[in-house]
Amino acid sequence: MFGTIIYCLLKPERYEEAVKLALNVYLRQERACQLLNVKSFPDHDKYAENYFHRLADQSCSYVAINEANNELVGVLFNSEVDRNKVNGLSKDECGNEEWAKLLAVYKQNKASIPNLFNHFNVEKYFYLGYLSVRPDFCSRGVGASLLRQCEDFLKSKGHGLAVADVTADQTKHICISKMGFNVLGEMKYKDFIWKGKKILAHVNEKENLKFVAKTYSGTSIKKL
Repeated sequence: MFGTIIYCLLKPERYEEAVKLALNVYLRQERACQLLNVKSFPDHDKYAENYFHRLADQSCSYVAINEANNELVGVLFNSEVDRNKVNGLSKDECGNEEWAKLLAVYKQNKASIPNLFNHFNVEKYFYLGYLSVRPDFCSRGVGASLLRQCEDFLKSKGHGLAVADVTADQTKHICISKMGFNVLGEMKYKDFIWKGKKILAHVNEKENLKFVAKTYSGTSIKKL
Protein backbone atom coordinates (compact mmCIF):
# COMPACT_ATOMS: atom_id res chain seq x y z
CA MET A 1 0.00 0.00 0.00
CA PHE A 2 1.49 3.31 -1.10
CA GLY A 3 0.55 6.62 0.45
CA THR A 4 2.05 10.05 0.89
CA ILE A 5 5.63 9.93 2.14
CA ILE A 6 6.33 11.94 5.27
CA TYR A 7 9.89 12.99 6.12
CA CYS A 8 10.93 13.79 9.68
CA LEU A 9 13.71 13.49 12.23
CA LEU A 10 14.25 10.01 13.59
CA LYS A 11 12.66 9.80 17.06
CA PRO A 12 13.68 7.33 19.80
CA GLU A 13 10.45 5.36 19.49
CA ARG A 14 11.43 4.41 15.93
CA TYR A 15 15.10 3.66 16.50
CA GLU A 16 14.63 -0.11 16.41
CA GLU A 17 12.62 0.05 13.19
CA ALA A 18 15.17 2.32 11.54
CA VAL A 19 18.12 0.15 12.56
CA LYS A 20 16.34 -2.97 11.34
CA LEU A 21 15.71 -1.33 7.97
CA ALA A 22 19.39 -0.38 7.65
CA LEU A 23 20.49 -3.90 8.56
CA ASN A 24 18.12 -5.44 6.02
CA VAL A 25 18.70 -2.93 3.21
CA TYR A 26 22.02 -1.11 3.53
CA LEU A 27 24.11 -4.09 4.57
CA ARG A 28 22.59 -6.21 1.79
CA GLN A 29 22.57 -3.72 -1.09
CA GLU A 30 25.42 -1.23 -0.64
CA ARG A 31 28.19 -2.00 -3.13
CA ALA A 32 31.09 -2.35 -0.68
CA CYS A 33 28.92 -4.68 1.40
CA GLN A 34 28.27 -6.81 -1.66
CA LEU A 35 31.91 -6.91 -2.73
CA LEU A 36 33.03 -7.92 0.76
CA ASN A 37 30.14 -10.39 1.04
CA VAL A 38 28.86 -8.79 4.23
CA LYS A 39 25.79 -10.99 4.37
CA SER A 40 27.98 -14.00 5.19
CA PHE A 41 29.56 -12.39 8.27
CA PRO A 42 28.44 -14.47 11.25
CA ASP A 43 27.96 -11.63 13.72
CA HIS A 44 28.24 -8.37 11.81
CA ASP A 45 24.65 -7.41 12.65
CA LYS A 46 25.48 -7.01 16.34
CA TYR A 47 28.20 -4.46 15.65
CA ALA A 48 26.33 -2.73 12.86
CA GLU A 49 23.27 -2.44 15.08
CA ASN A 50 25.34 -0.83 17.83
CA TYR A 51 26.94 1.55 15.34
CA PHE A 52 23.60 2.67 13.87
CA HIS A 53 22.14 3.16 17.35
CA ARG A 54 25.05 5.42 18.28
CA LEU A 55 24.41 7.47 15.15
CA ALA A 56 20.70 7.67 15.96
CA ASP A 57 21.52 8.98 19.43
CA GLN A 58 22.97 12.12 17.85
CA SER A 59 19.39 13.15 16.95
CA CYS A 60 20.17 14.33 13.42
CA SER A 61 19.07 11.34 11.31
CA TYR A 62 16.01 11.44 9.06
CA VAL A 63 13.36 8.88 8.14
CA ALA A 64 10.73 8.48 5.44
CA ILE A 65 7.35 7.14 6.57
CA ASN A 66 4.55 5.79 4.40
CA GLU A 67 1.50 7.66 5.66
CA ALA A 68 -0.86 4.93 4.44
CA ASN A 69 0.29 2.41 7.05
CA ASN A 70 2.78 4.37 9.20
CA GLU A 71 5.63 2.10 8.09
CA LEU A 72 9.16 3.37 7.87
CA VAL A 73 10.41 3.01 4.29
CA GLY A 74 13.69 4.92 4.37
CA VAL A 75 16.35 6.19 6.74
CA LEU A 76 19.47 8.33 6.44
CA PHE A 77 21.75 8.05 9.47
CA ASN A 78 23.81 11.20 9.96
CA SER A 79 26.29 12.59 12.44
CA GLU A 80 27.61 15.97 13.49
CA VAL A 81 31.39 16.08 13.81
CA ASP A 82 32.86 18.77 16.04
CA ARG A 83 36.55 19.72 16.05
CA ASN A 84 36.51 20.11 19.83
CA LYS A 85 34.56 16.99 20.75
CA VAL A 86 35.34 13.31 20.65
CA ASN A 87 32.92 11.93 18.09
CA GLY A 88 32.52 8.66 19.94
CA LEU A 89 32.03 6.75 16.70
CA SER A 90 35.47 5.33 16.13
CA LYS A 91 35.33 2.83 13.30
CA ASP A 92 38.02 0.79 15.01
CA GLU A 93 35.91 0.12 18.08
CA CYS A 94 33.55 -2.34 16.43
CA GLY A 95 34.96 -5.55 17.89
CA ASN A 96 34.48 -7.60 14.74
CA GLU A 97 37.10 -7.88 12.01
CA GLU A 98 34.64 -8.28 9.15
CA TRP A 99 32.65 -5.21 10.17
CA ALA A 100 35.93 -3.33 10.65
CA LYS A 101 36.95 -4.37 7.14
CA LEU A 102 33.78 -2.88 5.69
CA LEU A 103 34.20 0.40 7.54
CA ALA A 104 37.87 0.51 6.55
CA VAL A 105 36.79 0.90 2.91
CA TYR A 106 35.36 4.32 3.76
CA LYS A 107 38.31 5.22 5.94
CA GLN A 108 40.77 4.51 3.13
CA ASN A 109 38.66 6.48 0.67
CA LYS A 110 39.21 9.54 2.88
CA ALA A 111 42.91 8.87 3.54
CA SER A 112 44.09 11.41 0.97
CA ILE A 113 41.67 14.13 2.08
CA PRO A 114 43.23 16.95 4.13
CA ASN A 115 41.94 17.85 7.57
CA LEU A 116 38.41 19.03 6.82
CA PHE A 117 38.27 21.52 9.68
CA ASN A 118 41.40 23.29 8.49
CA HIS A 119 40.75 22.96 4.78
CA PHE A 120 37.30 24.53 4.99
CA ASN A 121 37.94 26.68 8.07
CA VAL A 122 35.00 25.23 10.01
CA GLU A 123 34.61 24.08 13.62
CA LYS A 124 32.13 21.33 12.76
CA TYR A 125 30.66 19.56 9.79
CA PHE A 126 27.72 17.32 8.97
CA TYR A 127 28.24 13.77 7.73
CA LEU A 128 25.49 12.29 5.57
CA GLY A 129 25.76 8.53 5.69
CA TYR A 130 24.18 5.09 5.42
CA LEU A 131 21.20 5.84 3.21
CA SER A 132 18.73 2.94 3.23
CA VAL A 133 15.47 2.83 1.22
CA ARG A 134 13.13 -0.11 1.01
CA PRO A 135 13.42 -1.58 -2.52
CA ASP A 136 9.72 -1.15 -3.34
CA PHE A 137 10.04 2.59 -2.67
CA CYS A 138 13.30 3.27 -4.54
CA SER A 139 11.51 4.46 -7.67
CA ARG A 140 9.55 7.09 -5.74
CA GLY A 141 12.49 9.41 -5.13
CA VAL A 142 12.67 8.65 -1.42
CA GLY A 143 16.49 8.65 -1.31
CA ALA A 144 16.79 12.04 -3.01
CA SER A 145 14.10 13.51 -0.76
CA LEU A 146 15.83 12.22 2.38
CA LEU A 147 19.09 13.83 1.27
CA ARG A 148 17.38 17.15 0.60
CA GLN A 149 15.52 17.07 3.91
CA CYS A 150 18.79 16.48 5.70
CA GLU A 151 20.42 19.31 3.76
CA ASP A 152 17.69 21.70 4.93
CA PHE A 153 18.17 20.44 8.50
CA LEU A 154 21.94 20.89 8.56
CA LYS A 155 21.65 24.39 7.16
CA SER A 156 19.06 25.26 9.82
CA LYS A 157 21.59 24.14 12.44
CA GLY A 158 24.25 26.44 11.05
CA HIS A 159 26.52 23.88 9.43
CA GLY A 160 28.73 25.32 6.73
CA LEU A 161 29.95 21.98 5.42
CA ALA A 162 28.35 18.65 4.54
CA VAL A 163 30.28 15.58 3.44
CA ALA A 164 29.38 12.06 2.36
CA ASP A 165 30.79 8.81 1.05
CA VAL A 166 28.78 7.85 -2.03
CA THR A 167 28.92 4.42 -3.61
CA ALA A 168 25.79 3.75 -5.66
CA ASP A 169 25.56 5.33 -9.12
CA GLN A 170 22.15 6.81 -8.29
CA THR A 171 23.43 8.40 -5.09
CA LYS A 172 26.43 9.82 -6.93
CA HIS A 173 24.07 11.31 -9.52
CA ILE A 174 21.84 12.86 -6.86
CA CYS A 175 24.66 14.30 -4.76
CA ILE A 176 26.97 15.46 -7.54
CA SER A 177 24.70 16.29 -10.49
CA LYS A 178 21.56 17.42 -8.67
CA MET A 179 22.69 18.75 -5.30
CA GLY A 180 26.00 20.29 -6.32
CA PHE A 181 28.41 18.31 -4.16
CA ASN A 182 32.04 18.33 -5.31
CA VAL A 183 34.28 15.28 -5.38
CA LEU A 184 37.19 15.62 -2.96
CA GLY A 185 38.43 12.06 -3.15
CA GLU A 186 37.87 8.88 -5.11
CA MET A 187 39.01 5.31 -4.62
CA LYS A 188 38.68 2.32 -6.90
CA TYR A 189 37.46 -0.71 -5.00
CA LYS A 190 40.24 -2.79 -6.56
CA ASP A 191 42.78 -0.57 -4.78
CA PHE A 192 41.37 -1.20 -1.31
CA ILE A 193 44.07 -2.63 0.96
CA TRP A 194 43.37 -4.81 3.98
CA LYS A 195 46.31 -6.00 6.03
CA GLY A 196 48.72 -5.34 3.19
CA LYS A 197 46.69 -7.09 0.49
CA LYS A 198 44.41 -5.83 -2.27
CA ILE A 199 41.54 -8.13 -1.41
CA LEU A 200 39.28 -6.61 -4.09
CA ALA A 201 41.84 -6.68 -6.91
CA HIS A 202 39.41 -8.69 -9.05
CA VAL A 203 36.79 -5.90 -9.10
CA ASN A 204 36.18 -3.95 -12.30
CA GLU A 205 38.44 -0.89 -12.56
CA LYS A 206 35.44 1.41 -13.15
CA GLU A 207 33.83 0.60 -9.83
CA ASN A 208 34.62 3.21 -7.21
CA LEU A 209 33.38 5.20 -4.28
CA LYS A 210 33.67 8.94 -3.93
CA PHE A 211 34.04 11.31 -1.01
CA VAL A 212 32.01 14.44 -1.70
CA ALA A 213 31.53 17.78 0.03
CA LYS A 214 29.40 20.88 -0.21
CA THR A 215 29.75 24.20 1.57
CA TYR A 216 27.00 26.63 2.48
CA SER A 217 26.60 30.27 3.50
CA GLY A 218 28.23 31.53 0.33
CA THR A 219 31.53 29.65 0.72
CA SER A 220 33.06 27.79 -2.19
CA ILE A 221 34.40 24.25 -2.36
CA LYS A 222 38.16 24.28 -2.61
CA LYS A 223 39.49 22.12 -5.40
CA LEU A 224 42.18 19.68 -4.37
